Amino acid sequence: MKRTLQKNLIIVILSVLLILICVFCVGISMLITSRNEKSLSDLHDVLKKQGDVLDEQRDLISDQQKLLDDYTHALTSFEMPTGTYVLSTEERRLLLQGIREEFGTRLEGIEHKLDTVNAHEISHFEATRNDLHHLAEEGTGHYQQLHRQIELMNTDLNAHFDGLTSTITATESLPETLLASEYRQFGDTSRDEGEYADAVEYYRKSAGYQETNETLLRYAESLYLADPAVRKDAEIIQSLLTVLERDPVHSEALTLLGDVYLEQGNLNDAEMYYERLVRLEPENGAARKRLGEIYLKIKEYEKAVGHLSRAGELLPDDPVVPCELGDAYFELGDYEAAESAYSHALSVRYPYPPALIGRGNSRSALGLLDKAVEDISAYIRLRPRDFHALVELGDVYERMGMNAEALKSWEKARGVLSLNSEEDILRWGDVSRRQARLCLSHGDYRGTLFYVEKGLELTQDRELLALGMTAADKMGDEDSHRKYSRRMGALEEQGMAE
Repeated sequence: MKRTLQKNLIIVILSVLLILICVFCVGISMLITSRNEKSLSDLHDVLKKQGDVLDEQRDLISDQQKLLDDYTHALTSFEMPTGTYVLSTEERRLLLQGIREEFGTRLEGIEHKLDTVNAHEISHFEATRNDLHHLAEEGTGHYQQLHRQIELMNTDLNAHFDGLTSTITATESLPETLLASEYRQFGDTSRDEGEYADAVEYYRKSAGYQETNETLLRYAESLYLADPAVRKDAEIIQSLLTVLERDPVHSEALTLLGDVYLEQGNLNDAEMYYERLVRLEPENGAARKRLGEIYLKIKEYEKAVGHLSRAGELLPDDPVVPCELGDAYFELGDYEAAESAYSHALSVRYPYPPALIGRGNSRSALGLLDKAVEDISAYIRLRPRDFHALVELGDVYERMGMNAEALKSWEKARGVLSLNSEEDILRWGDVSRRQARLCLSHGDYRGTLFYVEKGLELTQDRELLALGMTAADKMGDEDSHRKYSRRMGALEEQGMAE
């Protein structure tokens, strides 16, 4: 797809370039035409002025000729008054000749001036005409040169278009296997860059040309890693099942299918595919780890121990495996094995919080209370708002006879409750019962009533009411005893009605 886009971009660029060249040539032609039109207009003005001068000269000659004719007529018709001297014919001829010579001289002067003016105007006209002719020839030459350049560029562009057309045609006629390979490579690049949504689309197109197991697997992996908004587990599962239909022992497909089912909480199907994978690859530590985790969740602890023990050997640098192995041993009641597994996890990574609290609980179960306090306290320093750890630490302190420390730890546990859920309300009551029982067992009846009242702020608990009645009776506090007794009776009636 990227290669096709690049080819289309080249075609667009060349087309734009051709359009720009054509616009440039049209502009040059318009400029030359404008200049020629202006020059012709100037020539027309010059010729018009020449015509006006010639008309004036003709009028002048006509006037002179008329004057000469008038003189001639006057002389030929001249008569002297009676009694005056009459010119003879010869005298008249001589006088007329003199007049003609005088006017001829004047006429020659006029004609000479006319010739001078005409020569100058004709010279100017010839120069103007030559300039216009040269300009026209120069413009024609430029136009012809540009025309030749445009023809050459058109030839080159046509050649480029022909080449691109051939390339595109060849690309579109590539074998489907090659197109599938190209799209798969684009998908690999996108996946390596973390662009899983793009990778999904490329692998889908690749599979459209050639649906191979490798393409389907990469498609499923990219979809699995994609943003939850675009992730579709049904498509992932279908793609992987298609792969397994063709290759029932495809380990990567079995692994990913097991992961998908495990995330969905479908433990039965997840167990089935991981079991197949472990049978296929007995030394696959990751598969044994996943299978062990599934057995922990479905409470088949002995099977969990078997797979997690082997996974620990195959994955010696993974602290999660021995920690989960410790969980399995703890549930089986083998606290020594559990402590050993947790200690191994902490030797791989320290501090590793799940291993710390696990070993603390194991040591508490083994009676190693001081060491249990150390582990649980270390865990709480890492996760100070863990309700269960704070309660467990208080329990250990109680067993050690450190009542003040026990009450303080339980109160810290109460302090981390948000009280936004029914579960937190129940935990509030649980902490209050522990505190009230501890106070009552050590004769602190006022302390008992204090924690009973604190617990009853949020919950109506029969055990708390019973502890309050006992403490009030020990103190001789009849009012408090009656109060708790009435509330107990109301709870019992409510229970019977329900």
